[in-house]
Amino acid sequence: MIRISPLVVVALVCAYCTPFAPAAVSGISQTAIGGAKLGLSAAAYAKALAEKPTVTRYADGTSRLLFSKAEISVLLTRGGRGMAVSTDASEYRLPGGIGPCDPIARLLKAYRPVARHVVQPVGNGPVVYQLRHLWFTTVAGRVGRVTLASGRPSIASLVNAPQCGTGEEGSHG
Repeated sequence: MIRISPLVVVALVCAYCTPFAPAAVSGISQTAIGGAKLGLSAAAYAKALAEKPTVTRYADGTSRLLFSKAEISVLLTRGGRGMAVSTDASEYRLPGGIGPCDPIARLLKAYRPVARHVVQPVGNGPVVYQLRHLWFTTVAGRVGRVTLASGRPSIASLVNAPQCGTGEEGSHG
């Protein structure tokens, strides 16, 4: 008769169940979104996010990496370094549990003072809030997208990117 150690059984069960376990909630901080920090190369982002990105190159020499599984996009400088990391996926959270798709009132209550930048689009347009290196766009009173940026990103690029709650979550541009 073959004896199987209880530890072997537990290891086999864990190995079988791990792919079906829910993904851990990913963090948003002043230095990273989901582990993607500013200033990395395209190869370093691919390694950090364990995914090959879709790359879009722009006429000004910058490029965008789109990580569809991680639901993160990265804007690279002309020199190929990350200058903005962004997501509209509700799985990503700040300390305190606030992230895309949450009411903007929760963000404002938890993180006072938050600088407000009003954008003047046609009609009831978005408002952009800044908390040090993090930029938050709003859609219908909710956080639409969170962007970690070095310097001040283009407000137009923030409000024109896909937003949580607009039916575009999953395109992560």
